[in-house]
Amino acid sequence: MKIYLNKMITKGKINICLMLLLTVFINSAAYSGWQLMQTNSSAYLTSVHFTDPMTGYIGGLNGFLSKTTNGGINWTVQNPVMTSQFVRDISFVNSNTGFICGDDGLIRKTTNGGLNWIPLTANTSSGIYGIDALDSLHVYASVNNGTVLKSTNGGLTFETVTVSGNQLLTIDFSSRDTGYTAGQGGVVYKTTDGGLSWISLNASTLNNFWDICALTNNSLYLAAYYGTLRKTNDAGDNFSSAFGYNMNFEGIQMVNSMIGYTCGLGGVINKTTDGGYSWQQQISGTTESVNEIFFLNSLTGYAAGTNGTLLKTTDGSDNFAVSVLSPNNREVLTSLSSFPVRWSCAFSGNVKLEYSLNNGAGWNVIQNSVPAEDFHYYWTVPPGNSSQCRIRITSVENPALSDVSDGNFTIVSSNPFYNVPELVYYKFNRGVNSTPNYAIPGEYTGSAVIQGMTLQNGGLADSSLVGGGGGGTTNFVSTNWATCLPGTGWTIGFWINNISLGADPNNAVYLFGDVTAGNLRCYYGGAGGLTPVDTAVMFRCAGLTDVRIPVVRGQSYYIHIVYEPLPSAVKVYVNGILKQTNLQPLFLPVGNGPLTVGAHASFNSSLSQNMRMDEFRIYNRPLAQAEISATWNTTFPSVITSVSNQLSIIPDKYLLYNNYPNPFNPSTVIAFELPSDFLNVNLTVYDISGKEVEVLLNQQMQAGSYSVEFSATDLSAGVYLYKLEAGNYSETKRMILLK
Repeated sequence: MKIYLNKMITKGKINICLMLLLTVFINSAAYSGWQLMQTNSSAYLTSVHFTDPMTGYIGGLNGFLSKTTNGGINWTVQNPVMTSQFVRDISFVNSNTGFICGDDGLIRKTTNGGLNWIPLTANTSSGIYGIDALDSLHVYASVNNGTVLKSTNGGLTFETVTVSGNQLLTIDFSSRDTGYTAGQGGVVYKTTDGGLSWISLNASTLNNFWDICALTNNSLYLAAYYGTLRKTNDAGDNFSSAFGYNMNFEGIQMVNSMIGYTCGLGGVINKTTDGGYSWQQQISGTTESVNEIFFLNSLTGYAAGTNGTLLKTTDGSDNFAVSVLSPNNREVLTSLSSFPVRWSCAFSGNVKLEYSLNNGAGWNVIQNSVPAEDFHYYWTVPPGNSSQCRIRITSVENPALSDVSDGNFTIVSSNPFYNVPELVYYKFNRGVNSTPNYAIPGEYTGSAVIQGMTLQNGGLADSSLVGGGGGGTTNFVSTNWATCLPGTGWTIGFWINNISLGADPNNAVYLFGDVTAGNLRCYYGGAGGLTPVDTAVMFRCAGLTDVRIPVVRGQSYYIHIVYEPLPSAVKVYVNGILKQTNLQPLFLPVGNGPLTVGAHASFNSSLSQNMRMDEFRIYNRPLAQAEISATWNTTFPSVITSVSNQLSIIPDKYLLYNNYPNPFNPSTVIAFELPSDFLNVNLTVYDISGKEVEVLLNQQMQAGSYSVEFSATDLSAGVYLYKLEAGNYSETKRMILLK
């Protein structure tokens, strides 16, 4: 849960000399959400920059440049000695000294706060799209002829450095030595020697980067059209993507490592409060294209766009204050281990960290005071066992600003669970038009949207996704997740049942895919998957040799597709058994999303009529064979009862374990063992009167060790019974639900 500031409270203080009209005070002090400012211009604005809360500049087409000294209320047009060209970018090092750049190789400099603008010689006639002045001497500019201009004397002279064969559209330095530039065709370059030399980075896109933000030497954020958002926290060695809703982005700025903003065509403004993992669209109040965004701090910002549009906010547009990021819900922590408590906040100062072992009835101090903008603290998890744990983050200076974990997490003396998938995990067990992402941390992507398909009983563990035929535009599950599979390895797992071809048997039946991630897709039948001899599930991606997995129509399978980088190979497990090892070239599937399940973009056909999928999982690591063998036929959280038994030793007797945790709220895990194969195994929950509450299992099962999660979110507190029946064996146990 995110905590927001009271919108009636004015953030920040403005020194007022003598008297100021009340209307002016109100206009300059606080803006709830994004407010349209009057620029008295219809210029196509492409740039905005503020040197302090009162003083700022906007620039645009035909050399338009204007200045405000009262927070954007009034504007005075300046003469930058640019007539027909765009003012592409603005950069100031203090209230007096600043630079602007534009088309036809123009750079201008002021040393008196814009009263006069001095033409500088850039030795190019190409368009200069970006400029960054680190101080009064060191100035860098990106040019659409693929060069970078560098000055070490305040612009008296510029050195030209050839960087790329592509246009460079944006540039940002995080220090005097380290900087980044990007542009046409998704190119990104980095320098660590003050711009003398540049190395190419791979951000896995061909879309033009219009803006970048180098927050630190290692942290870079980039924005482009078609929902393209990229970030790196390791100086470009690895890039990750976020789902950008196919929006066309023009600008991006991170205020700190957690809070940032993007803007784009059609009035788009998005905000992140979790470091760029997820972005939420804000109400901008305009349909004009927003070309540049600039924030002085996490609350006060400006956005400039077409037709003279200038927007301002003094509350970050949503009054966001503080949010617990992790542990936040469903995590399992081991006693005495070190775990990073993570948070986001819009204030400076310090925060107090606390934990509860009883769902907030009592609180224990982790640290009384930690710098708020550290955004994390490594916590030594206390000893003990509890499934009712929460974290609380509170501002030391203003205790009214506080947040608590959205849900409970668990602390155990020794971890009896296999790790839940980290990226995507759908059990397909709740909702009508949506289903939760149970991944840790699944809150980054939220619930998946279901269209044209249904959730019905009869899955691997409980219910499943049932296909309805049709195409990918009408029948799909949208994950709201941008495919980003790490080069260090990953795993995709899924259960399929009643395998069948679609209405047109020549069309592939798509199981999942992301067309923006090298056209990554998995399908049944179709090209390569349908021969006179057999049928197969196909896994394909640009740069990858096809992976073919033979299957029999009408049957059930759990398939794991595992990528390991050393040596580069894709392994295929079917029902927990390794079936294939396919050597592959190194490849990195990164896209803009969304990944769809049961479909692939607009292709025909989607999951065929009455074909089922369940337990769809994506991990950010390659699973070992032991974990796959132990978890392929169960749901999570999966109890580690005995890995060796699950791998090779058939249990010698029936055993129904006590559920864990018990008492519980809202979910618990029921584990059991079967010594032989049975035609049918039934696991059912009853209330204390004997009335059936839910059938957890009713299917044929093989000998082995199993565990099933029971969720009682919609049930009232009390005593419940669970009964296992297998052949002639029957046993019933009690469990207690607390609310």
